[in-house]
Amino acid sequence: MTDDNYPLDLGIAKKDITPPVGVMLAGYKTRKSVSLGHRLRAEAITCRGKEGSWILLVCDLIGFRAPYVESVRSEISRQLPVSLNS
Repeated sequence: MTDDNYPLDLGIAKKDITPPVGVMLAGYKTRKSVSLGHRLRAEAITCRGKEGSWILLVCDLIGFRAPYVESVRSEISRQLPVSLNS
């Protein structure tokens, strides 16, 4: 909870999202992975203050399909007291 001494609440998190070797890769040319060059991560930062709150999510990926993004946004708004705007 925020108060006058601490007007903002911040939170950060990270998660390893590295797929197993052999997964199909997206990009310039679709192919299977044959080794692990570096691990992939998803990261989040949240901020809550008197004026509202926001969440920023980033991933080491090319992108997500819109239905998946909407399902994630719905789950976040169901579990956390934030309003999600595009």
